[in-house]
Amino acid sequence: MADFGRAAFDLAQLALRGRKEITPPSGLGYTPPFKVYRDNLGIYTDFTIEKYKNTGGQDYYVTNNGSDSNDGKSWSTAFSSMSKALSMADVGTIYVKFDLYDRNRGLSAVTITKSVNIIAVGGKVIFSAHNSLTWSLTSGQTYTYQAARSTVDAVWDAKTVDELGDYKMLTKRTSIAEVEANAGSWYTDGTTLYVHTHDNRIPDTFIRAYLAVPNGVINSGTAKVYLEGVTFEGGIEPLKVTNGNTSSMPAVYAKKCKFKYGTQSNGATIQGADSFFVDCEAARNNLDGFNYHIYNNLKGIPVEINCVGRNNGYTTQDNNNGTTTHDAITSVRINGTYNKNKGPNVADVGAGKSWVVNSLGHTSTATTDVQNTNFQIDGLMWLDGCDSYNSPYDIATTTASSALYVRDLKWTAKFFNTTGASINPY
Repeated sequence: MADFGRAAFDLAQLALRGRKEITPPSGLGYTPPFKVYRDNLGIYTDFTIEKYKNTGGQDYYVTNNGSDSNDGKSWSTAFSSMSKALSMADVGTIYVKFDLYDRNRGLSAVTITKSVNIIAVGGKVIFSAHNSLTWSLTSGQTYTYQAARSTVDAVWDAKTVDELGDYKMLTKRTSIAEVEANAGSWYTDGTTLYVHTHDNRIPDTFIRAYLAVPNGVINSGTAKVYLEGVTFEGGIEPLKVTNGNTSSMPAVYAKKCKFKYGTQSNGATIQGADSFFVDCEAARNNLDGFNYHIYNNLKGIPVEINCVGRNNGYTTQDNNNGTTTHDAITSVRINGTYNKNKGPNVADVGAGKSWVVNSLGHTSTATTDVQNTNFQIDGLMWLDGCDSYNSPYDIATTTASSALYVRDLKWTAKFFNTTGASINPY
C-alpha cells in the first residue's frame, strides 16, 4: 500500500475507534512531549521513548564470558564488565548480553557521568549489588553456613520465589543460634555472614547477599542516559539519578526496566533530574518504588507511562509509596498500577501538581488512616479515568489548600479529608 494510502487507512481506523485527544489540565502548567488519546480500545500515548537514544559514539559489548583486555567492539571481543565499557572515552552505546552481572561486573562499582545508551540483548540483564561467595558449614551447626563478607544489608533467595516471581527475603537475626533455629534467616558479625536457607539447602548462587553500597548511579549535570531491558537489584537504592551542579540537570530514559530489593531506600530515586519511565516496575524496596525530589534547587519533571509500583515498604513507617513526588514537583502518570505499598500507593507531597490518567491504586498495606489510601495529595491532583479499590480510603488530603479534580473516577467515595480541601469535577 502506498504511503498516502496507508496514512488514509490509518486515519480511517482511528476514526472508527473514536479516538479523542485528552489534553493536560491547564492548571498543571506543563505540556508533555507527547499526546494522550482515548478511544474504544483504551487510553494510550504517541510517546516513542526510543527517540531519546543518544546518537554517535562507539558501540561496545559486554558479556560475562568476555574479557576487559579485549577491545569490546564485537560480541566475540566483548568486555566482561560495565566499568570497562563506561571508561571508554568514545562510548556511545553499550550492548549487554542477557545474564546476571554481580557487583564486580555490573553497575555497582561505577558512577555514570556521561551520556550513554545501555541496552539488554537477548533477554533480561540483571545488575546486582552482591558478590559471589564461598560457603562452608559453621562449626557445631547443622543448617547454618558461613561466608566471609562485610557490609551486608539484606539477604534474599532468588530460588524461592512467590506468586509474583519475587525473591523471598531472609529474616535478619541477632546470633548464630537464632539463625540455626530459624529457616530463612541470616546474621552478620560484621565480617562473616551466616545463613540458614528457607529449605535447609546449602547456600548457592541463588542466595543474594545485597551490600550497603550504591548500585546504578547517574551523577552529572548533563548526562542523558537511555536504559532498555535492564533490571537493577539490591544496593542501598537500585537506581539513583542526581545532578552534579546547580545549573543543569541530567535525564534518564528507561524502557522495560525494573528496580527491586533496595536495602535502605527507594527503587528509583530521582533528585534534580528529568525522568521518563515506560513499562517499568519498582517493587520490594525498603521505602518507595519511584521517588522524586528537588536537588541543588533544580527539579525535574517525572513521567511514568505503563509503570508499576508495588509491594514497597519494609520499615515500621506507614509512608512508603509506589510512586511519590516531593518539593512542589509537577508529574505525569499514565496507565500506571500502584498497589500493596505500606503507605499511600500514590503520594504527592510538598504542594506538587500531578496529572494521573487511567491509573489504578489498590490495597494499601499501611495501618494509619491518612496513610492507608490509594491517592494522597497536599497540592493539586487531576485524576482522569482512574480506578481505586480495596483500601480503607480512596483519597486522602493533608492540607486545606489541597484540591482534587476528578473525571470518570471509579471509586468507593471514601475520602479522608479533615482539612477542608476541595474535590471538584473537571
